[in-house]
Amino acid sequence: MENEVTIFIINLKDDIEKKEHMLDLCSNIGLKVNVIEATDGRLLSDSFIETVYSKTKSIENIGRELSRSEIGCALSHKKIYSQIIDENIEQALILEDDVEFDESLINVLTKIPTIEKAWDIILLGHHTEASREIDTRSSCWGRINIANSLQLARPCERAYGTYGYLISSTGAKKMLSKLDLIQKPIDHYTGDNELSNLYIINPPPIKIHDELSDNFNSMEERAKLDQKQVTLLISKKDSL
Repeated sequence: MENEVTIFIINLKDDIEKKEHMLDLCSNIGLKVNVIEATDGRLLSDSFIETVYSKTKSIENIGRELSRSEIGCALSHKKIYSQIIDENIEQALILEDDVEFDESLINVLTKIPTIEKAWDIILLGHHTEASREIDTRSSCWGRINIANSLQLARPCERAYGTYGYLISSTGAKKMLSKLDLIQKPIDHYTGDNELSNLYIINPPPIKIHDELSDNFNSMEERAKLDQKQVTLLISKKDSL
């Protein structure tokens, strides 16, 4: 199909398997895509990280510091937002490289440009804070049928996940205005309906590919930071 939106795939340079997976997946349903090299947070210098990220604000906001992978992830999405603005792209689909979807995505991409609703971000892949296996709840008011069982709706809670979403030029500007200094994981920005005019598609047509989802947002690295924060809190408590 002739893309109605510009499609970006975020991919770490060395993740050849994921890149090939995504190119095959998109080619199978006729999507033309742009592969954007992801920022590898593990390779960033401490001095550079200090210019783009606030450890103090992160601990204030979410109770822990961000992992280097999370910082790199946020910078990768931020890079695309800047490109959207610089190239006057009206609508873009951003995909991380560990997802799966089928032909239903075509129906969404074809229908969205015809909808007479203003939107900044539409999450096509999302989940709750509790589990990747639970879809974000949506409001029953003002739902729009997209195709088959897919509906455009407002989320009733914060939505998590940046593995597949549409963003408008206005949405990109709003996100950039919040990301001068990264303070939270990127999905705490994109999934917050107080920061943008946010919609979701339910059920989500884009899902995480479990076998491929292991590096870009390292859950192991995040778990270590959570444990580190717990240890610090216990130490402070014991010293009182």
